Amino acid sequence: MEDIHSQIEFLLTQKLGDTGKKIHAARSRNDQVLVDLKLFLRSEIEKITQDVRALFDLLMEKSEAYKDVLLPGYTHLQIAMPSSFGLWLGAYAEGLADDMLNLQAAYQIVNKNPLGSAAGYGSSFPINRKMTTELLGFADLNYNVVYAQMGRGKAERVTAMAMAGIAETLARLAMDCCLYLSQNFSFISFPPELTTGSSIMPHKKNPDVLS
Repeated sequence: MEDIHSQIEFLLTQKLGDTGKKIHAARSRNDQVLVDLKLFLRSEIEKITQDVRALFDLLMEKSEAYKDVLLPGYTHLQIAMPSSFGLWLGAYAEGLADDMLNLQAAYQIVNKNPLGSAAGYGSSFPINRKMTTELLGFADLNYNVVYAQMGRGKAERVTAMAMAGIAETLARLAMDCCLYLSQNFSFISFPPELTTGSSIMPHKKNPDVLS
């Protein structure tokens, strides 16, 4: 851990001169690590949100385009009722919308500034934690300095849980696509660049992109 903090101080000093050495003032390695993790998680959640939004928009576009194209509705892999490709695609769009609620909640937990909590009991220096909150772009503070340290791992856990929800939705979509692409169904097809064959069965179209 010390090597990481020494490197950060070295880089800051290279860029800012002696001002970079003030990174230690009223701070502990504990709250520095926490703020670094939260800044990283915040950035990654924003990227995931953009990617999911792009997929959501595509699913909604295709749902509208194929709303009148019939598709058998299955229960327990038995044909049950008439359905449509539009309804199927729209289902996954709505699933992603719910997943984003979890990711939004994770973002709200992540987007709180722990800097200034030091080793868990604050600092005797007259620091302005609200100023660092604004400068770092956090929405709010972790007000209780003990909780700031007690909450170690919570931001990571809630983010991982939200990501798992998105992964579950995508896994269901991938499984449907694998099923519908198979020769027994043949409802959809993929271009050759998205499938692979087999050394012994070259006629196969394995949807490895979904594996």
